[in-house]
Order: sequence, then structure tokens, then C-alpha cells
Amino acid sequence: MADTVIYGTAGNDTIAATASGTSNGSLVLTVAGTIGENQLPMFNVLINGVIVRSSIVATADYFGNETQQVYVALPAGPINSVQVDYTNDPQDDDYRLDRNLIIHKATLNGTDLPVTSAIYTRDGYTGPHNAENGATIDGQSDMNWGGELTWTGSLVTTAVAGPGGATLIDTGLGMDTVTFSGARASYNVGHTATGFSATPTSGGTTTYFGSVERLDFSDKMLAIDMDGNAGVAAKLLITLLGQEFLEDESLAGLFIGYLDQGLSAEALAGGILDNAQWQSFAGGSSNAAYVTEMYTNLAGGPPSNADFNYLVGLLDSGAITKAGMTLIAMEHEAVDIRMTGVMSTGLEYLEA
Repeated sequence: MADTVIYGTAGNDTIAATASGTSNGSLVLTVAGTIGENQLPMFNVLINGVIVRSSIVATADYFGNETQQVYVALPAGPINSVQVDYTNDPQDDDYRLDRNLIIHKATLNGTDLPVTSAIYTRDGYTGPHNAENGATIDGQSDMNWGGELTWTGSLVTTAVAGPGGATLIDTGLGMDTVTFSGARASYNVGHTATGFSATPTSGGTTTYFGSVERLDFSDKMLAIDMDGNAGVAAKLLITLLGQEFLEDESLAGLFIGYLDQGLSAEALAGGILDNAQWQSFAGGSSNAAYVTEMYTNLAGGPPSNADFNYLVGLLDSGAITKAGMTLIAMEHEAVDIRMTGVMSTGLEYLEA
């Protein structure tokens, strides 16, 4: 049985993990992009010269080392060619306007399609770069001139759908949720460089997620958008309360809920710091109490006199607010270290 591919829409989707989809096989692309003129790269996927999925947006930030899984359902019948058509490159030499699509990897029915085995046709090519190669060159990951990356030949025609049997859910843009009938403990949730997946502990079909933010189990939620609101919530928990509070599912749900409603990280941090419960937890509302609590959460102990005086001095002088300092602290490597666990498991929470 070939892989089953399920698509979402451009909006906020809720899809059952058991939903039906197309089962003729799959093309899996690992992509990223760079923004230009405030727009993200957009591309179509063609099989045998026919568009089978259009206007896909590469939301993963290449410079942030992010990647995005894109799943494409294959049509019935033999596959003779696979093509990625990058449609909105500005084709401008000004690096401030440049927008690129990066194809890290392509897999057809489980068979790796090396990018270097494709042909890259650069639409609108005028010759300022790699002029000796012309408009058509050997395949490369960086589609820096728009155009088409095309695979043909025996590598494509022999990539027949095998036993497979996995479910690939690609929801695209929006805040998207996949629902499961069982409890969280009934599924093994895994994470690799290509994204999250869930497999019943009793055995069965593995479900892979592309551009999915939340998993809804019968007893709790799991946020897997660790490069989005879930990651921000986790960093705030660590910075203002301590790593152990990552296990507070109610508090995690409260933070995620506010962020999902559109509250900024700085505004949420400010609200937490103004809360009487947090001030009681930290030993007061003063700048000194804040610095001591925040520093201890990150360093495992109170600040030295020099660090304490420097940080409190910044706050006392008005050079920065406590919320602003929290945003900076959230990006410290000490927070990244404490994030290691949830980056691979997601952040469990209860909806507020």
C-alpha cells in the first residue's frame, strides 16, 4: 500500500489523523526560502508536465536553519518527470530584493532524487551569474533565478510506490491541528531533522506532519510548532519561571493561548511580570527581584555582583524594560540548552 497524502487549505485546518486521502504514492520535498520584497518564495509541483499542487509557499527561514516538509500526492500511472517550478523570483541583482527557493531534498516513493541529478532551467536568465553555463545548468539546491528544477530518466521511472503505508499530512498556511482518537500516551511522537511524526504504541500507521502546528489527543494537546508560538511559550516559561515549568501543562496552555490570539511575546512577558502571582514567586516587583529570578533560571544560580549591578542599572536607568530584557534573555544559549527536550518532543498543554 502506497503512502496516503492529505492536504489542508490556506486557512486554519482541523484534520483527523484517520482522514482519507490519495494513495498512489508520494513526492516529499524538504525546502526553505529567503524573503524578498516582504514576500516568501512560491512554487508549483508538476508530475509528467501537469501541475498537481500549486502556489506552495516556502515558509521555513533558510537563514534560521529551518526546513519545511512538503508532501505531494502522485497521480495514478507511470511517472516520467518531476518538476519544481519556482514562480515568483524577482530576478533582481539587488540582494535586498532577492528571494530564493532552496530545495534541500526530494524523495519520490522513498527513492532519493539527488538535486544534482536534475536540470535547472533559469527563467529570465540574462547571464550576469555563471555566464559560461547559460540558462540551463545542472541541478542545484539554491533556485536563485526562478525557473524549473526537473528530474527525468530511469531514476524517476523506477521509483515505484512500495509497501509504504504511512500517512503524510501537509496543511500549508494557517494554524492547523491534527486530531487523534486516543490519549497522548497511546502514541510515540518522534522528531527528526525533517519534522514530527506519530505512531500508535500498539503498532500501525505512522503519520508524518508538514506545516502542522498542533496535535489534539483525547486528554491533552501537543504543540509542535517549536519555531512558532509553542517555542516562544517554552522560552518564556524557562526564562521567567524555570525549566521545570515546561511540565506545567495548564500554564503552557495559558501562554500558548495568548500567543495564538495575537499577543506579542513582549506584551505577554510584560503581563506576566505585572502579575501579582509572578511577583510573589519572584520575591517582589522590583528590578532587583526580576534580575535575580531571571538570571537564576538561566544560569542555575544568582548573578555575580558585577552582573547584578549592570543589569539592574540598565533597568533603573530606563535603557530597557523588564519585558525587553526578557526578550533578549529568551535567546540566550542557556535557554536553547534547556529547550533541547521539548524541541524533539513538542510542548504538551491543556487548552485554557
